[in-house]
Amino acid sequence: MTIGPITTVASAISPDRNASQIPEHGARRSVDQTEVRATLTSNIASLSSLVAQAMQTPATQHQRVDILRAAISSGSYAINAGDIATSILRELG
Repeated sequence: MTIGPITTVASAISPDRNASQIPEHGARRSVDQTEVRATLTSNIASLSSLVAQAMQTPATQHQRVDILRAAISSGSYAINAGDIATSILRELG
């Protein structure tokens, strides 16, 4: 599933089951509607936040990825093992 600027969060969520009943050891039991609503509202808020963050990714990031992809494809992208090792050690230490 791809979430674009037109896709709403509500349309991206599809329920697996009837929210009012959940099987428990072969039996069905009633679930408090407030609990279901609160969980769904929390999930929608989290999803909305993630979609907003993704949509705010700067265009320069996409440009940089395209430049790196072209350099890798052409074989002109050089990796400096010393710089990578130094960065790893700095992160660990």
